[in-house]
Amino acid sequence: KEVAHYSIYAEYVYWHFRLVAIEHFALGKEETRFLPSSDTTWDPIREKFSLTSIGLDESLLVYASFHSGLASTPYAVIVDEVKETVVIAIRGTISMEDWVIDLQYVPSPLDKVGDICGFDGKGRLCHKGVLTRAKWLYNDLKKYRILKQLYAEDSPYKEHNLVVVGHSLGGGCAQVLSLLLRPSFPGLKCYAYEPPGCIFDDEFCSKSKEWITSIVRGDDVVPRLTQPNLESLRDEFFDVTAQIKVPKIKAFYDVKTPCPDSQLVSRNANMLCKKAQIDRETSFSEKLRVFRNERADKNRESTKLYIAGKIIHLVDTTGDETKYVPYWASRYEFNQVVLSNKMLSDHSVPPLVQILKNLKLDETHEVLVQ
Repeated sequence: KEVAHYSIYAEYVYWHFRLVAIEHFALGKEETRFLPSSDTTWDPIREKFSLTSIGLDESLLVYASFHSGLASTPYAVIVDEVKETVVIAIRGTISMEDWVIDLQYVPSPLDKVGDICGFDGKGRLCHKGVLTRAKWLYNDLKKYRILKQLYAEDSPYKEHNLVVVGHSLGGGCAQVLSLLLRPSFPGLKCYAYEPPGCIFDDEFCSKSKEWITSIVRGDDVVPRLTQPNLESLRDEFFDVTAQIKVPKIKAFYDVKTPCPDSQLVSRNANMLCKKAQIDRETSFSEKLRVFRNERADKNRESTKLYIAGKIIHLVDTTGDETKYVPYWASRYEFNQVVLSNKMLSDHSVPPLVQILKNLKLDETHEVLVQ
């Protein structure tokens, strides 16, 4: 139930919280930070900053930053009075800066940040771009004393649990931020909706099952966008290119033309030769061998990164998005990019929120064990 409940925050942090802050909380259109004045007591916050206007009747917006840069990322801090939690919701990919961060998926060491935040990061690795964003989030929370005030002795929220959520890149940032905050909040939970597929090294991914749950829908490409998966996709493309026995321009136009499943085998037979018949003595084949050997040498020196935490995979069992079955998946299942007509649409957050609500996961509707 928590997975469904907190998904709405991962959706609303994209646009809703900023619109509410402008229309109802007197935030200027050019302002990028919502922060109640320091002399505001808790009772007026309950009265003034309720999110009732967007359907979150028992939620309060207590802080938000809407600035987006290479390091900075929009996020909001909300008090959820239904679950008695403080929620940090982090926005996913929208801007060009977000894409730059997404593509910085090389492993970065966690030694120094572990020493600062209070966890053992020796020998552990993390997505470089996401770590940059998580460190900015950590410092911003500290700079404006957000959590310190919420968990102060005179705060009515001092006993609330801390939850960190996000979708897409925001999900990856939520996973790493939760790691940085966990020494101070050992009971915190993180729910990452359709996060990047390369956050922690293998051992750290196992450890993060203690507090992180990731949710992946269908063929969503983002949780499968890792360097090894992209290189595998590239190699498959080169293999198919080498198999083409008709002029490339003809193959290009044939592929653009829809083909019924009943004719797919015969069309491929007319267009492609068998792998055993590929001419391996061409200049193209030789250059390809050299390139692959160089990449293989570099990859042997690199540590693979995976999806963090426990993973719920939502499978469309009917093909028309009317029925999804959730099961506990292994991080090793997402070891290739699935080329399908849903690989992009499966990444959309509003349908995911509705799917999770419709699943009604509880004691009698549990996630399957594969």
